[in-house]
Amino acid sequence: MFAGVEWSTRKVLEQTESALSACGLGFERGEMWYDVDGPEDLARLTAERELPDYTRRRLALKAQAWRPVQ
Repeated sequence: MFAGVEWSTRKVLEQTESALSACGLGFERGEMWYDVDGPEDLARLTAERELPDYTRRRLALKAQAWRPVQ
């Protein structure tokens, strides 16, 4: 579905919405927010005070999976 989306460009939103529509999926836009493209963005997201509990739990699970094996 996301083949051809030019990530980290100004075209991402338009291309993603087009891909969703082409697949027959509906969507709604929420408030505009910042991108999470790299580790520093992920750290910023994790530090959000008003992050929904579901999102916080999912991030915690992913963080465990991403830890390097020693």
